[in-house]
Amino acid sequence: MMHDDNIDELLIRYITNEATSAESAYVSKWINSHPENEQHFAQLYELWHQALVTDYASINTDQAYEEFRKQHLSKPVINKSNLFYSGFAFAALLILAFGIWIFSARKFPTEGEVKLVASKGKSRVFKLSDGTKIWLNGGSVLTVAKGFNAVNRTVSLSGEAFFEIEGKKSKLPFLVRTNKYAIRDIGTQFNIKAYPEDDTFEASVVQGEISIENGLSKNNEYNRIYLKAHQVLSASSDRSKNADTKLEQPDGRFQKIRIVQIQPEQQVNFVGWKNDVLAFDGNSLEEIAKTLDRRFGTVIVIEKERLKQIRYSGTFKHARSATEILEVIKETTEINYHQNVNNITIGGVGL
Repeated sequence: MMHDDNIDELLIRYITNEATSAESAYVSKWINSHPENEQHFAQLYELWHQALVTDYASINTDQAYEEFRKQHLSKPVINKSNLFYSGFAFAALLILAFGIWIFSARKFPTEGEVKLVASKGKSRVFKLSDGTKIWLNGGSVLTVAKGFNAVNRTVSLSGEAFFEIEGKKSKLPFLVRTNKYAIRDIGTQFNIKAYPEDDTFEASVVQGEISIENGLSKNNEYNRIYLKAHQVLSASSDRSKNADTKLEQPDGRFQKIRIVQIQPEQQVNFVGWKNDVLAFDGNSLEEIAKTLDRRFGTVIVIEKERLKQIRYSGTFKHARSATEILEVIKETTEINYHQNVNNITIGGVGL
């Protein structure tokens, strides 16, 4: 990592919006000059955000800085006065953080938990009080935590959503919780697919960076994975799927993790739904049926197990019904379907 003695103090000023324009330009150039610099900044940024939501009464600023220095900062040879200044700066940072936290909690009365719902057959767009914009896919529920934008910026997701985070107006961390993982934003646009009935969890980043965590001890090497722009992560407990690494779950089991670098034009496969585009890239008929159910609110029953494994690739823009898409799939696969009042049944020769 490219490091100088004063960079950490400068990064703190940058994170807290205290840096001058010249300092901000320097920090931006420093971050982009080396991958380890970017990682170092991400860790410091994350620690700052964690500090904001920690119990103020339990903070020992000297100990906190020392632990931070041991675990996260490189260790150049510095004199005691510099170390004292660094410790003081970090302690001041924590005190300032909790001053903001207490002020916010008093100034803005916290409201109850809020649920945002997109029923099957519909997708919806919401703008949260912090300016963050969220697209919610069909069959999804987003729960906004009590005290959002006052003492936290935490939401819980069951389903699929695209997040366009507003990061300039708040120093509170934006955290998305799913039934298995927590996704921490580091100034970005990203998509999370976490339907509880699906075996696979999926995250894709359009801009910026996110960390995906499971809430276990930070000393666990399988606790956190960083995902950058144009990367897609899929996590599955399916033993038949390939894996690059793994994440431990709270119950001690591991989910296989696959991380893929994609081209910008391939983003439509993962986030196109928010612009009324459905893109399939070798998806199974079973996966396609789930997508159509959520998109159009149409229950689709596949008669034979082997038909579920038929694969299809194609892109559909502004399709108005599930049958419109099935008609196209039917032309190149060995399936037939018939529509009843309440559902669509797919049959055929299969594989």
